[in-house]
Amino acid sequence: APCIPDTANSPNIDDTPAIQATLQRCGINGSISIPAGSVYNIHTPIDFSPCHFCLFQLEGTLNISNTASEWHGKPAVLHFPSVQGARVVSNTGTGLINGNGVGGSEKFAPMVNITSGSSTLVFRNFRIIDPIGTFFDLDGANSEIEFVGLSLGWSETPATIPSLLDGFSIANTTGVKIWRTAIDKTRSCVNLQNGIADTLVGDTSCNASHGGVWFDVEFQRTANMEQTASNVSIRNVTIAHTDTAIGIRAANTGTFTATNVTWEDIHLDTVNSWQEITSCIG
Repeated sequence: APCIPDTANSPNIDDTPAIQATLQRCGINGSISIPAGSVYNIHTPIDFSPCHFCLFQLEGTLNISNTASEWHGKPAVLHFPSVQGARVVSNTGTGLINGNGVGGSEKFAPMVNITSGSSTLVFRNFRIIDPIGTFFDLDGANSEIEFVGLSLGWSETPATIPSLLDGFSIANTTGVKIWRTAIDKTRSCVNLQNGIADTLVGDTSCNASHGGVWFDVEFQRTANMEQTASNVSIRNVTIAHTDTAIGIRAANTGTFTATNVTWEDIHLDTVNSWQEITSCIG
């Protein structure tokens, strides 16, 4: 039987310690369940490092505090440092992570951060709404990360497109697959950066964003460095009501080399610019 964390059933009491204790107890090849109909209130990061080939079954709701001071300087709401084999799955599709963000005006912390050599992770068939930062942030020698059947969006449509958060921000990671996923109202739906390889984005929709599925290496901190991306396939993606659908935007990068990159069967609807290839900005 799966391990079920206790909940205080109070929005003012942090359920993260109970979830953390359950991960410590059941995280090695075990199963942790957030049952359907349950609500867990999250005020501090959930650290998945105790999860080694564990199943985190999300059928209920993780209700995230949107108090800025609670997230300042924190790595993420759900943090995956050096995690091997974790699966976060909703079998029923009822699983929900509610960031309680307001219109995309906050950038407190990523909703999910994957870093430090994490590998063989699966995120499947749940929703994230009203984020307080980028939905999924990947950086740091990760490999084989799969996202399938996710819905990333908002309970109420923001008045303007958020300028601070992305759907996926991916750097220094190989073997990412984003499949059958819907992304709504972000700065970039999929922001591909330095050090990615063997990446697939397919059967996915991107709506009402500044950028669709593109390379954006503008935010790299070190100038005059060689940056690369290889073996990237973007296919059967629908991009609607978006400023720029696909392309490459780079600044202060020294050299950026992209090899074996394909965009195939890209469906556009009300897009200001279908592509942008910018060799240098700034």
